Amino acid sequence: MLLIGSCAGTFYAFDKRTGQVRWSYNIHQDGNQTSFHGNPMVTDQLILIGTDKSCASGAIGHLYAFDRTTGAVRWKYRTTGAPTDIALIGSTVYAASFLDELIALNLTDGSLRWKFATGTPNPDCELPSSPVIVGDRVFYAGLNGVLYGLDGQSGKVLWKRGLGKRATTKLSIVGNSLYLGNSTNRLFRISADEGQIQNELPVPAAPEGRILVAEDSALDVFLEDRDSRAGYLVSTDLNLSHIHWTQKSDRAWSSEWPRLWHGLLLAGKCRGELDAFRISDGAPQWSDKLKGCLRSIGTDGDGEQIYIGAQEGTVYAYSPPVNSGITK
Repeated sequence: MLLIGSCAGTFYAFDKRTGQVRWSYNIHQDGNQTSFHGNPMVTDQLILIGTDKSCASGAIGHLYAFDRTTGAVRWKYRTTGAPTDIALIGSTVYAASFLDELIALNLTDGSLRWKFATGTPNPDCELPSSPVIVGDRVFYAGLNGVLYGLDGQSGKVLWKRGLGKRATTKLSIVGNSLYLGNSTNRLFRISADEGQIQNELPVPAAPEGRILVAEDSALDVFLEDRDSRAGYLVSTDLNLSHIHWTQKSDRAWSSEWPRLWHGLLLAGKCRGELDAFRISDGAPQWSDKLKGCLRSIGTDGDGEQIYIGAQEGTVYAYSPPVNSGITK
């Protein structure tokens, strides 16, 4: 099953083989909310996903629990939008809202277990960071530029670490280390135990989107030069001691992260370009042209199929060019 939340406000479950809609849900029936930005959490019975809100006064959002098979709403929690990825520890669901607050909900019925707020104003409706899990702890990068480590059961703050500027990437985890980038044009590696900065690495521009941990040996991430709008794809070692290689583009990539597929990194642009780079050295391998601003790229495990979502509303089941060098 292929799960996609549209910018038009409908959440879809597609059959991956045929593209037929198994079920869908339009969130406009529940109030003035707009779209989806986070990735869903899938359990044995449920699909959990939060919505964006409109920035208009009085707008709302929800975190939904859909029945995995039928799409029926099992429960919904009303909040000021929960546009982040969903995290889970046991029977507790975690997400973040536009009020820069981390919420913990009961998986069974959506009731609130606890809430942690940084108190940071968000007049520009900046997207909050997605929480991540290590063991029984939950970690959240606030809009105030502070990274928090909290006890997953109680919400008690175990430690906090100021980074100067808010995170511009989602948090990623390798072992007991947290990785993120911010607008100081740096990548950070931080201990999940004490919040100590283990290393930081200057990069050519501001890191964006999601950091890919590739083959447990490298980090791959998009950068964007806010002035020239140029984009970069960089690969570093896990210790953040050096940059392995860099690819620069005249325009920023629009897909959320470089997607790993058969030893290649796939990257999309808003002009419909889909580029593939060799993960070992960043060498370009092939490029293709689709229609639309390419926002999401998914793969079918070890299979050959690639799934691409465009901002304009098209979903592609895609195979690479015949001259790509990929063995079928």
